[in-house]
Amino acid sequence: MLVFAGILPFSGGEDAAVLPVQASGDIRFDLDAARLGPPPSPEIEIYLGLPAASLTASPDSSGWTRLLVETRLEDADGDEIGGAKTDSIWVDLNRAAGRGSSVPERILLTLRLESPKGVRQLRVTVLDLSGRKRGLLDALQAKKMRGEACGRFEEDRKRCGLSDIVFLWDIDRSEEGADIPVRRRLLPNPSRFFGLYHTSLLAFAEGREVDAIAYRVRNRKDERIVLQGADSALVARDGTASFVLAADLSTLAAGLYRLEIEATRGGDCEVGADFQILWQAESWKRDSKAALEEAYVLLNTVEYEKVREMSPGEREAYSDDLWRAHDPDPSTGNNELRDVFLARVQHADRFFGTALKRGMLSDRGRVFIRFGSPDEMTKELNPQDLDLLANVFPGETGAGNLDDISGSGRTNPRDDLTRHRSTHDARAYEIWSYQVRGEPLFPDLELGIRTTGLKFIFVDDLGYGDMRLIYTNQSGAY
Repeated sequence: MLVFAGILPFSGGEDAAVLPVQASGDIRFDLDAARLGPPPSPEIEIYLGLPAASLTASPDSSGWTRLLVETRLEDADGDEIGGAKTDSIWVDLNRAAGRGSSVPERILLTLRLESPKGVRQLRVTVLDLSGRKRGLLDALQAKKMRGEACGRFEEDRKRCGLSDIVFLWDIDRSEEGADIPVRRRLLPNPSRFFGLYHTSLLAFAEGREVDAIAYRVRNRKDERIVLQGADSALVARDGTASFVLAADLSTLAAGLYRLEIEATRGGDCEVGADFQILWQAESWKRDSKAALEEAYVLLNTVEYEKVREMSPGEREAYSDDLWRAHDPDPSTGNNELRDVFLARVQHADRFFGTALKRGMLSDRGRVFIRFGSPDEMTKELNPQDLDLLANVFPGETGAGNLDDISGSGRTNPRDDLTRHRSTHDARAYEIWSYQVRGEPLFPDLELGIRTTGLKFIFVDDLGYGDMRLIYTNQSGAY
Protein backbone atom coordinates (compact mmCIF):
# COMPACT_ATOMS: atom_id res chain seq x y z
CA MET A 1 0.00 0.00 0.00
CA LEU A 2 1.26 3.46 -0.90
CA VAL A 3 0.45 6.94 0.35
CA PHE A 4 1.63 10.53 0.35
CA ALA A 5 3.16 11.48 3.65
CA GLY A 6 4.20 14.70 5.27
CA ILE A 7 6.85 15.65 7.74
CA LEU A 8 6.48 15.69 11.48
CA PRO A 9 8.16 17.10 14.56
CA PHE A 10 11.49 15.76 15.77
CA SER A 11 11.35 12.59 17.75
CA GLY A 12 13.57 10.18 19.60
CA GLY A 13 15.29 10.34 22.95
CA GLU A 14 13.98 9.32 26.33
CA ASP A 15 11.22 11.93 26.37
CA ALA A 16 9.44 10.68 23.26
CA ALA A 17 6.92 13.00 21.63
CA VAL A 18 3.30 11.98 21.21
CA LEU A 19 2.66 10.15 17.93
CA PRO A 20 3.00 10.91 15.06
CA VAL A 21 6.76 11.62 14.93
CA GLN A 22 9.52 11.83 12.37
CA ALA A 23 12.62 9.64 12.40
CA SER A 24 16.15 10.89 12.79
CA GLY A 25 19.06 9.54 10.77
CA ASP A 26 19.53 8.88 7.06
CA ILE A 27 15.91 7.78 6.43
CA ARG A 28 13.63 10.43 7.92
CA PHE A 29 10.43 8.41 7.77
CA ASP A 30 7.10 9.32 9.37
CA LEU A 31 5.82 7.08 12.16
CA ASP A 32 2.26 6.77 13.41
CA ALA A 33 0.39 3.97 15.16
CA ALA A 34 -3.05 3.08 16.48
CA ARG A 35 -4.44 0.58 18.97
CA LEU A 36 -7.31 -1.16 17.20
CA GLY A 37 -9.58 -3.97 18.25
CA PRO A 38 -11.37 -4.42 21.60
CA PRO A 39 -9.63 -3.41 24.87
CA PRO A 40 -7.93 -4.40 27.09
CA SER A 41 -5.46 -6.06 24.64
CA PRO A 42 -5.95 -4.47 21.23
CA GLU A 43 -3.81 -5.00 18.19
CA ILE A 44 -1.32 -2.28 17.32
CA GLU A 45 -1.05 -1.14 13.72
CA ILE A 46 2.15 0.73 12.81
CA TYR A 47 2.21 3.09 9.84
CA LEU A 48 5.47 4.11 8.17
CA GLY A 49 5.73 6.81 5.49
CA LEU A 50 9.13 6.25 3.86
CA PRO A 51 10.71 8.95 1.63
CA ALA A 52 11.50 7.22 -1.66
CA ALA A 53 14.40 9.59 -2.37
CA SER A 54 16.37 8.31 0.63
CA LEU A 55 16.07 4.63 -0.35
CA THR A 56 18.38 2.78 -2.74
CA ALA A 57 17.26 0.42 -5.48
CA SER A 58 18.91 -2.99 -5.28
CA PRO A 59 21.46 -3.46 -8.10
CA ASP A 60 20.02 -6.87 -8.96
CA SER A 61 16.42 -5.69 -9.16
CA SER A 62 14.37 -3.37 -11.33
CA GLY A 63 13.53 -0.51 -8.98
CA TRP A 64 13.03 -2.60 -5.83
CA THR A 65 14.72 -2.06 -2.47
CA ARG A 66 15.06 -4.35 0.54
CA LEU A 67 14.32 -3.06 4.05
CA LEU A 68 14.70 -4.43 7.56
CA VAL A 69 12.26 -3.04 10.14
CA GLU A 70 12.66 -3.52 13.89
CA THR A 71 9.91 -2.56 16.34
CA ARG A 72 10.09 -2.26 20.10
CA LEU A 73 7.13 -1.74 22.42
CA GLU A 74 7.93 -0.02 25.73
CA ASP A 75 6.15 0.78 28.97
CA ALA A 76 6.05 4.19 30.65
CA ASP A 77 9.59 3.68 31.99
CA GLY A 78 11.02 2.84 28.57
CA ASP A 79 11.44 -0.87 29.36
CA GLU A 80 10.84 -3.29 26.51
CA ILE A 81 7.60 -5.28 26.76
CA GLY A 82 7.21 -6.50 23.19
CA GLY A 83 8.13 -5.96 19.58
CA ALA A 84 9.37 -7.77 16.51
CA LYS A 85 12.11 -7.89 13.89
CA THR A 86 10.72 -8.38 10.42
CA ASP A 87 12.23 -10.50 7.73
CA SER A 88 13.54 -8.39 4.88
CA ILE A 89 10.77 -6.53 3.06
CA TRP A 90 10.99 -5.90 -0.67
CA VAL A 91 9.51 -2.54 -1.69
CA ASP A 92 8.79 -1.40 -5.24
CA LEU A 93 10.16 2.16 -5.57
CA ASN A 94 8.43 2.52 -8.94
CA ARG A 95 5.09 2.58 -7.14
CA ALA A 96 5.95 5.37 -4.72
CA ALA A 97 3.01 7.66 -4.06
CA GLY A 98 3.43 11.15 -5.44
CA ARG A 99 5.20 10.07 -8.62
CA GLY A 100 4.68 12.74 -11.26
CA SER A 101 3.39 15.34 -8.78
CA SER A 102 4.97 18.10 -6.70
CA VAL A 103 4.67 16.12 -3.46
CA PRO A 104 7.79 14.20 -2.34
CA GLU A 105 7.32 10.52 -3.14
CA ARG A 106 6.40 8.35 -0.17
CA ILE A 107 5.95 4.62 0.38
CA LEU A 108 3.62 3.34 3.07
CA LEU A 109 4.23 0.20 5.11
CA THR A 110 1.70 -1.14 7.60
CA LEU A 111 2.85 -3.54 10.33
CA ARG A 112 0.68 -5.28 12.92
CA LEU A 113 1.67 -6.36 16.43
CA GLU A 114 -0.10 -7.82 19.41
CA SER A 115 -0.38 -5.15 22.08
CA PRO A 116 0.77 -6.20 25.57
CA LYS A 117 -0.82 -4.58 28.60
CA GLY A 118 0.84 -1.35 29.68
CA VAL A 119 2.33 -0.37 26.32
CA ARG A 120 3.01 3.35 26.31
CA GLN A 121 5.48 4.03 23.51
CA LEU A 122 6.85 2.59 20.31
CA ARG A 123 10.38 2.60 18.85
CA VAL A 124 10.98 1.71 15.19
CA THR A 125 14.25 1.31 13.28
CA VAL A 126 14.41 0.99 9.49
CA LEU A 127 17.54 -0.29 7.74
CA ASP A 128 18.04 -0.04 3.96
CA LEU A 129 19.72 -3.33 3.05
CA SER A 130 20.11 -2.44 -0.64
CA GLY A 131 22.43 0.54 -0.28
CA ARG A 132 25.23 1.97 1.83
CA LYS A 133 25.76 5.32 3.46
CA ARG A 134 27.23 7.86 1.07
CA GLY A 135 30.21 9.05 3.11
CA LEU A 136 33.58 7.60 2.08
CA LEU A 137 34.39 6.21 5.53
CA ASP A 138 30.87 4.83 5.95
CA ALA A 139 31.06 3.18 2.53
CA LEU A 140 34.39 1.56 3.38
CA GLN A 141 32.85 0.21 6.59
CA ALA A 142 29.74 -0.96 4.66
CA LYS A 143 27.38 1.00 6.90
CA LYS A 144 23.74 0.91 5.85
CA MET A 145 21.29 3.80 5.58
CA ARG A 146 19.04 3.81 8.62
CA GLY A 147 16.47 5.83 10.49
CA GLU A 148 15.01 5.55 13.98
CA ALA A 149 11.90 7.07 15.56
CA CYS A 150 10.29 6.83 18.99
CA GLY A 151 6.81 8.08 19.80
CA ARG A 152 4.37 7.56 22.63
CA PHE A 153 0.65 6.95 22.63
CA GLU A 154 -1.64 9.54 24.18
CA GLU A 155 -2.86 8.76 27.67
CA ASP A 156 -6.15 6.86 27.68
CA ARG A 157 -9.10 9.04 28.60
CA LYS A 158 -12.40 7.19 28.34
CA ARG A 159 -11.53 4.80 25.50
CA CYS A 160 -13.86 2.08 26.72
CA GLY A 161 -15.05 0.41 23.54
CA LEU A 162 -13.46 2.86 21.09
CA SER A 163 -10.17 2.37 19.30
CA ASP A 164 -7.55 5.01 18.61
CA ILE A 165 -8.20 7.27 15.61
CA VAL A 166 -6.50 6.47 12.30
CA PHE A 167 -6.08 9.40 9.90
CA LEU A 168 -6.47 8.37 6.26
CA TRP A 169 -5.67 9.33 2.73
CA ASP A 170 -8.23 6.94 1.36
CA ILE A 171 -9.84 3.53 1.62
CA ASP A 172 -9.38 0.75 -0.90
CA ARG A 173 -12.73 0.66 -2.69
CA SER A 174 -11.76 -1.78 -5.43
CA GLU A 175 -13.94 -4.76 -6.15
CA GLU A 176 -11.12 -7.07 -5.10
CA GLY A 177 -11.25 -5.60 -1.59
CA ALA A 178 -15.02 -5.58 -1.20
CA ASP A 179 -15.05 -8.66 1.04
CA ILE A 180 -12.09 -7.52 3.15
CA PRO A 181 -12.89 -5.87 6.52
CA VAL A 182 -12.72 -2.06 6.47
CA ARG A 183 -9.73 -1.98 8.81
CA ARG A 184 -7.66 -3.98 6.31
CA ARG A 185 -8.53 -1.58 3.48
CA LEU A 186 -7.29 1.63 5.10
CA LEU A 187 -4.68 3.80 3.38
CA PRO A 188 -3.39 5.70 6.43
CA ASN A 189 -1.86 9.14 6.48
CA PRO A 190 1.09 8.71 8.90
CA SER A 191 1.95 12.42 8.86
CA ARG A 192 -1.63 13.49 9.70
CA PHE A 193 -1.21 16.36 7.23
CA PHE A 194 -4.25 17.77 5.44
CA GLY A 195 -4.91 20.93 3.47
CA LEU A 196 -3.16 21.73 0.18
CA TYR A 197 -2.98 18.18 -1.20
CA HIS A 198 -5.90 16.74 0.75
CA THR A 199 -8.69 19.21 1.53
CA SER A 200 -10.96 16.69 3.27
CA LEU A 201 -10.34 15.26 6.71
CA LEU A 202 -10.69 11.48 6.54
CA ALA A 203 -10.46 9.35 9.68
CA PHE A 204 -11.35 5.88 10.95
CA ALA A 205 -12.26 4.46 14.35
CA GLU A 206 -13.90 1.28 15.51
CA GLY A 207 -15.62 0.06 18.63
CA ARG A 208 -17.46 -2.65 20.48
CA GLU A 209 -21.02 -2.11 21.67
CA VAL A 210 -20.95 1.35 20.13
CA ASP A 211 -23.26 2.04 17.20
CA ALA A 212 -23.35 5.85 16.93
CA ILE A 213 -20.86 8.63 17.57
CA ALA A 214 -20.57 12.42 17.51
CA TYR A 215 -17.38 14.10 16.35
CA ARG A 216 -15.99 17.61 16.59
CA VAL A 217 -12.86 19.39 15.41
CA ARG A 218 -11.16 21.96 17.65
CA ASN A 219 -8.62 24.60 16.76
CA ARG A 220 -5.84 23.96 19.30
CA LYS A 221 -4.90 27.64 19.31
CA ASP A 222 -8.03 28.65 21.22
CA GLU A 223 -9.85 25.27 21.67
CA ARG A 224 -12.78 26.62 19.64
CA ILE A 225 -14.97 24.00 17.89
CA VAL A 226 -14.77 24.67 14.15
CA LEU A 227 -16.51 21.55 12.78
CA GLN A 228 -18.89 18.96 14.19
CA GLY A 229 -21.15 16.16 13.07
CA ALA A 230 -22.42 12.66 13.76
CA ASP A 231 -22.14 9.22 12.20
CA SER A 232 -23.60 5.75 12.55
CA ALA A 233 -21.65 2.53 12.43
CA LEU A 234 -21.02 -0.03 9.77
CA VAL A 235 -21.28 -3.21 11.86
CA ALA A 236 -19.31 -6.28 10.80
CA ARG A 237 -20.38 -9.88 11.36
CA ASP A 238 -18.15 -10.17 14.42
CA GLY A 239 -19.92 -7.24 16.07
CA THR A 240 -17.18 -4.66 15.46
CA ALA A 241 -18.56 -1.23 14.59
CA SER A 242 -16.53 0.80 12.08
CA PHE A 243 -16.75 4.58 11.61
CA VAL A 244 -15.30 6.42 8.61
CA LEU A 245 -15.52 10.19 9.07
CA ALA A 246 -15.17 12.80 6.33
CA ALA A 247 -15.20 16.59 6.73
CA ASP A 248 -14.37 19.51 4.43
CA LEU A 249 -11.35 21.51 5.67
CA SER A 250 -11.11 24.01 2.82
CA THR A 251 -12.32 26.97 4.90
CA LEU A 252 -9.94 26.42 7.84
CA ALA A 253 -6.63 28.21 8.26
CA ALA A 254 -3.26 26.51 8.71
CA GLY A 255 -2.65 25.28 12.22
CA LEU A 256 -2.90 22.45 14.73
CA TYR A 257 -6.34 20.89 15.20
CA ARG A 258 -7.84 18.07 17.26
CA LEU A 259 -10.44 15.51 16.24
CA GLU A 260 -12.59 14.26 19.13
CA ILE A 261 -14.95 11.29 18.85
CA GLU A 262 -17.59 10.54 21.49
CA ALA A 263 -19.97 7.58 21.67
CA THR A 264 -23.59 8.73 21.73
CA ARG A 265 -25.08 5.25 21.92
CA GLY A 266 -23.29 2.35 23.52
CA GLY A 267 -21.37 3.63 26.53
CA ASP A 268 -19.51 6.63 27.85
CA CYS A 269 -16.50 6.59 25.50
CA GLU A 270 -14.31 9.35 24.09
CA VAL A 271 -11.07 9.47 22.09
CA GLY A 272 -9.13 12.28 20.44
CA ALA A 273 -6.03 12.94 18.34
CA ASP A 274 -4.26 15.95 16.82
CA PHE A 275 -3.70 16.61 13.11
CA GLN A 276 -2.26 19.42 10.97
CA ILE A 277 -3.68 21.69 8.27
CA LEU A 278 -1.03 23.05 5.88
CA TRP A 279 -1.65 25.20 2.81
CA GLN A 280 1.93 26.01 1.76
CA ALA A 281 3.72 23.58 -0.58
CA GLU A 282 6.98 24.14 1.32
CA SER A 283 5.37 22.89 4.54
CA TRP A 284 4.64 19.55 2.88
CA LYS A 285 8.04 19.16 1.23
CA ARG A 286 10.47 20.18 3.97
CA ASP A 287 11.40 18.02 6.93
CA SER A 288 11.40 19.48 10.44
CA LYS A 289 15.06 20.43 10.37
CA ALA A 290 14.75 22.33 7.09
CA ALA A 291 11.53 23.98 8.24
CA LEU A 292 13.35 25.50 11.21
CA GLU A 293 16.20 26.94 9.14
CA GLU A 294 14.19 29.99 8.17
CA ALA A 295 13.31 30.71 11.79
CA TYR A 296 16.93 30.13 12.80
CA VAL A 297 18.30 32.85 10.53
CA LEU A 298 15.41 35.30 10.90
CA LEU A 299 14.55 35.42 14.57
CA ASN A 300 16.17 36.32 17.83
CA THR A 301 16.58 33.73 20.56
CA VAL A 302 13.22 34.32 22.27
CA GLU A 303 11.14 34.10 19.10
CA TYR A 304 13.14 31.16 17.75
CA GLU A 305 12.49 29.16 20.92
CA LYS A 306 8.75 29.71 20.48
CA VAL A 307 8.84 28.51 16.88
CA ARG A 308 11.02 25.50 17.70
CA GLU A 309 8.33 24.16 20.03
CA MET A 310 5.52 24.55 17.49
CA SER A 311 3.91 21.87 15.35
CA PRO A 312 4.22 22.18 11.54
CA GLY A 313 0.73 23.66 11.24
CA GLU A 314 1.35 26.20 13.99
CA ARG A 315 4.71 27.06 12.42
CA GLU A 316 3.09 27.78 9.06
CA ALA A 317 0.44 29.96 10.69
CA TYR A 318 3.14 31.87 12.61
CA SER A 319 5.15 32.42 9.41
CA ASP A 320 2.08 33.61 7.50
CA ASP A 321 1.22 36.10 10.26
CA LEU A 322 4.83 37.32 10.50
CA TRP A 323 5.25 38.05 6.80
CA ARG A 324 1.74 39.52 6.53
CA ALA A 325 2.42 41.88 9.44
CA HIS A 326 5.63 43.12 7.77
CA ASP A 327 4.36 43.34 4.19
CA PRO A 328 5.47 46.79 2.91
CA ASP A 329 2.58 46.97 0.45
CA PRO A 330 -0.33 44.55 1.05
CA SER A 331 -2.04 45.77 -2.13
CA THR A 332 0.52 44.02 -4.35
CA GLY A 333 0.43 40.36 -5.25
CA ASN A 334 3.68 39.51 -3.45
CA ASN A 335 5.52 40.43 -0.27
CA GLU A 336 8.49 42.60 -1.21
CA LEU A 337 10.19 42.04 2.15
CA ARG A 338 10.12 38.29 1.65
CA ASP A 339 11.70 38.83 -1.77
CA VAL A 340 14.53 40.68 0.01
CA PHE A 341 14.88 37.77 2.43
CA LEU A 342 15.08 35.18 -0.36
CA ALA A 343 17.68 37.26 -2.21
CA ARG A 344 19.79 37.48 0.96
CA VAL A 345 19.51 33.71 1.47
CA GLN A 346 20.70 33.13 -2.09
CA HIS A 347 23.66 35.48 -1.54
CA ALA A 348 24.57 33.84 1.80
CA ASP A 349 24.43 30.33 0.31
CA ARG A 350 26.67 31.42 -2.57
CA PHE A 351 29.37 33.31 -0.66
CA PHE A 352 29.42 32.05 2.93
CA GLY A 353 28.93 28.29 2.63
CA THR A 354 31.53 25.58 3.22
CA ALA A 355 31.70 21.89 2.40
CA LEU A 356 30.19 21.18 5.82
CA LYS A 357 27.64 23.97 6.24
CA ARG A 358 25.06 25.77 4.14
CA GLY A 359 25.86 29.49 3.80
CA MET A 360 22.61 30.75 5.30
CA LEU A 361 23.32 28.76 8.47
CA SER A 362 26.84 30.12 8.93
CA ASP A 363 27.50 32.97 11.34
CA ARG A 364 28.23 35.40 8.51
CA GLY A 365 25.20 34.21 6.58
CA ARG A 366 22.88 34.74 9.51
CA VAL A 367 24.20 38.23 10.22
CA PHE A 368 23.94 39.16 6.51
CA ILE A 369 20.35 37.91 6.26
CA ARG A 370 19.25 39.70 9.42
CA PHE A 371 21.09 43.01 8.96
CA GLY A 372 22.06 43.25 5.29
CA SER A 373 25.43 44.17 3.78
CA PRO A 374 27.88 45.89 6.16
CA ASP A 375 28.81 49.50 5.48
CA GLU A 376 32.46 48.62 5.95
CA MET A 377 34.30 45.31 5.88
CA THR A 378 37.87 44.63 6.99
CA LYS A 379 39.18 41.30 5.70
CA GLU A 380 42.57 39.79 6.53
CA LEU A 381 43.32 36.34 5.10
CA ASN A 382 46.91 36.20 6.37
CA PRO A 383 47.34 38.93 9.00
CA GLN A 384 50.83 39.86 10.09
CA ASP A 385 52.31 42.09 12.80
CA LEU A 386 50.06 45.12 13.42
CA ASP A 387 47.24 43.57 11.38
CA LEU A 388 46.80 40.69 13.85
CA LEU A 389 43.32 40.81 15.33
CA ALA A 390 44.58 41.05 18.91
CA ASN A 391 46.46 44.20 17.92
CA VAL A 392 43.64 45.73 15.89
CA PHE A 393 40.95 45.18 18.52
CA PRO A 394 42.57 44.19 21.82
CA GLY A 395 39.51 45.08 23.85
CA GLU A 396 36.96 43.36 21.65
CA THR A 397 38.87 40.09 21.65
CA GLY A 398 39.01 39.88 25.43
CA ALA A 399 36.81 37.66 27.59
CA GLY A 400 33.07 37.64 27.87
CA ASN A 401 32.08 39.70 24.82
CA LEU A 402 29.57 37.44 23.14
CA ASP A 403 26.18 36.62 24.65
CA ASP A 404 25.05 33.97 22.19
CA ILE A 405 26.79 33.15 18.95
CA SER A 406 24.88 30.00 18.14
CA GLY A 407 21.50 31.48 17.36
CA SER A 408 20.04 28.23 18.65
CA GLY A 409 18.42 29.70 21.72
CA ARG A 410 21.11 28.55 24.14
CA THR A 411 23.70 30.91 25.56
CA ASN A 412 27.09 29.58 24.55
CA PRO A 413 29.90 32.13 24.96
CA ARG A 414 33.12 31.23 23.18
CA ASP A 415 35.22 32.31 26.13
CA ASP A 416 37.89 29.82 25.12
CA LEU A 417 38.23 31.61 21.77
CA THR A 418 38.22 35.17 23.08
CA ARG A 419 39.88 35.01 26.46
CA HIS A 420 43.10 33.42 25.27
CA ARG A 421 43.44 35.04 21.83
CA SER A 422 47.22 35.47 21.58
CA THR A 423 48.95 38.48 20.08
CA HIS A 424 50.62 35.93 17.77
CA ASP A 425 47.30 34.49 16.53
CA ALA A 426 47.51 34.84 12.73
CA ARG A 427 44.20 33.25 11.76
CA ALA A 428 42.12 34.92 9.06
CA TYR A 429 39.35 37.25 10.22
CA GLU A 430 36.66 39.64 9.01
CA ILE A 431 35.27 42.71 10.74
CA TRP A 432 31.81 43.91 9.68
CA SER A 433 30.80 47.43 10.69
CA TYR A 434 27.44 49.14 10.28
CA GLN A 435 27.36 52.93 10.66
CA VAL A 436 23.84 52.82 12.06
CA ARG A 437 22.14 49.45 12.61
CA GLY A 438 22.09 47.98 9.15
CA GLU A 439 18.83 47.03 7.48
CA PRO A 440 17.18 44.49 9.81
CA LEU A 441 14.28 42.63 8.22
CA PHE A 442 12.23 42.79 11.44
CA PRO A 443 13.52 45.67 13.61
CA ASP A 444 10.76 45.18 16.18
CA LEU A 445 11.92 41.59 16.85
CA GLU A 446 15.58 42.44 17.42
CA LEU A 447 16.17 42.46 21.17
CA GLY A 448 18.25 45.40 22.36
CA ILE A 449 19.42 46.34 18.86
CA ARG A 450 21.77 49.32 18.84
CA THR A 451 20.70 52.51 17.12
CA THR A 452 24.25 53.26 15.93
CA GLY A 453 27.48 51.44 15.22
CA LEU A 454 26.85 47.71 14.99
CA LYS A 455 29.99 45.58 14.80
CA PHE A 456 30.63 41.86 14.24
CA ILE A 457 34.01 40.07 14.27
CA PHE A 458 34.41 36.67 12.59
CA VAL A 459 37.49 34.41 12.80
CA ASP A 460 38.44 31.31 10.78
CA ASP A 461 39.33 29.36 13.93
CA LEU A 462 39.37 25.93 12.30
CA GLY A 463 41.18 27.00 9.15
CA TYR A 464 38.76 25.77 6.49
CA GLY A 465 36.86 28.95 5.67
CA ASP A 466 34.06 28.85 8.23
CA MET A 467 34.25 32.32 9.76
CA ARG A 468 32.82 31.99 13.25
CA LEU A 469 31.42 34.96 15.16
CA ILE A 470 33.55 35.71 18.23
CA TYR A 471 32.36 39.22 19.07
CA THR A 472 29.41 41.57 18.61
CA ASN A 473 28.50 44.78 20.38
CA GLN A 474 24.80 44.09 19.89
CA SER A 475 23.22 43.93 23.32
CA GLY A 476 20.82 41.18 24.25
CA ALA A 477 20.88 37.56 23.11
CA TYR A 478 21.96 37.09 19.51
